[in-house]
Amino acid sequence: MEMVATPNESHARRAANYKPNIWNYDHLQSLTTIYHEEKYIREAETLKEEVRGILGAFDQQDPLYKLELIDEMDRLALSSYFVEEISESLESMKSSKPSAGNEDLYSTALYFRILRQHGHHVSPDAIHRLMDKEEKLVMMSAHSDGKAMLEVFEASYLGLEDECLIDRAKAFATKNLRLLNLK
Repeated sequence: MEMVATPNESHARRAANYKPNIWNYDHLQSLTTIYHEEKYIREAETLKEEVRGILGAFDQQDPLYKLELIDEMDRLALSSYFVEEISESLESMKSSKPSAGNEDLYSTALYFRILRQHGHHVSPDAIHRLMDKEEKLVMMSAHSDGKAMLEVFEASYLGLEDECLIDRAKAFATKNLRLLNLK
């Protein structure tokens, strides 16, 4: 390996001597696949219809299940196939607003994150209701529930500039995730 010294550096740094890439554009374009055949296209459409049916079946019965399903579709990069269905589901969830009596930390943070990711304005008041005067989350299981802490942490990245409460929730989730990691 060749050593190159720059005028501002007192020590020498290594020069990269990389080989050219073997994948060129023409080679990539010449690759073929069998998945453009009619039977695979029909199977894909059948599976899409099944997912649409699943999304429609859980209208207001179990909003947490529907939020988790939308989250999984986002994580698998499949949500682009179901934009209209997801939008309709989120609009109906947003208009019905979850009841305050059966909220938990995980479902509240998931609701906040999914709606914010899909462009809806959601107030952080739901998370605020779960925080007490010392800015610690009220939920008793918060210290043992890593799933909820991780969801609060992910949701905190979707806070707006003037939402300092979200920053406090992020700090709290980070601290508790570190404590969970030590156990």
